[in-house]
Amino acid sequence: MVLGVAGGGSGGHSIPLLAIAEELRKTTPRADIFFITTQKSVEERIIQGRGFPYYKIPSGKLNGQSKLTQLWTLCRLPFALLKSFFLVLLCRPDIALSAGGYAGAPFIMAAKLLGVRTIIYEQNRKPGMAIRLMSRFANLVLLNYDSARDNFPRSNTAVVGLPCREEITNIRWRGTDPRWAESNFQIFVTGGSQGAVGLNRMLVEAMRELAEKARGISIHHQTGNNDVNFVEDVYKGIELADYKVEGFVYDMPKAYEAAHVVICRAGASTLVELAAAAKAAILVPLVSADNHQTSNARDYEGAGAAKMIMQEDGAEKVLANQLRELIANRSQLLEMSRNMGARYVPGATAKILAHLRKSH
Repeated sequence: MVLGVAGGGSGGHSIPLLAIAEELRKTTPRADIFFITTQKSVEERIIQGRGFPYYKIPSGKLNGQSKLTQLWTLCRLPFALLKSFFLVLLCRPDIALSAGGYAGAPFIMAAKLLGVRTIIYEQNRKPGMAIRLMSRFANLVLLNYDSARDNFPRSNTAVVGLPCREEITNIRWRGTDPRWAESNFQIFVTGGSQGAVGLNRMLVEAMRELAEKARGISIHHQTGNNDVNFVEDVYKGIELADYKVEGFVYDMPKAYEAAHVVICRAGASTLVELAAAAKAAILVPLVSADNHQTSNARDYEGAGAAKMIMQEDGAEKVLANQLRELIANRSQLLEMSRNMGARYVPGATAKILAHLRKSH
């Protein structure tokens, strides 16, 4: 089997694709797998060093961009299609797989027009613009949520769940480490693969509120490249016991494993990793037109697996109070971790591979 995988434009979309590719390589060593990505993209950073060949096409984001950026992207679209045609002819994939995004649409379109079987994967309840476009060229649409079926022709959909990398499930917390109850309170903060300025600002203000407890807190903070110096300067000023600030975290399993609590957004990919690692969380959903992250966060809060904070005025005080409560009451944290772990449903990757093999 030759599988072409087109990146999704964000870590949340690209990481499930990587989980699929790594499991296929593990279970079918003779499979040839290559990635299609864009210049200086998130997925390029994620797949580097993983042993997969990858090719870049000149594509970019349309939704939510300035008129000038949209015009520039549209001007490059014919070149992205031409290069996608060339790569399909060069690599001759049996199947083209994508989770949407900048590189996905041109590659899936070219593959379909050249007679390659095309499969797309949608992890959200409501598909984005790229996925809606790509579904017209897809032989099969794989879904995380059954409720997403209404957005596609039901004849070519299958619900498979959300894949998670084996390296995350391998560090799953099982409540057996005695140091967990005694060590400094470990916080891992991540706004996603590109960081989140609003989340960074909320966190540092919360740490200022917690100045009296700062010496008992350790923080690992993924900020995105633009906020590294700002966040580091704040942490120096409040004399945190221990902190590490990075623009991009390559070793996510290690970061999850060390944390007592994770402060993050509430995207589907992030939530499945939290559940696989059995890590309690404070969720700060990204507000969008369909509010799908808010819906996700409420669901996990209702299950006792997480706390939810909306990013609005006064949120830093709410976050500081929630952290005080968890620091003082680690039994509550233990219960949240157990409830989070109970949310994990394994087997999504195997289901997707079964569809890939059936299509081959």
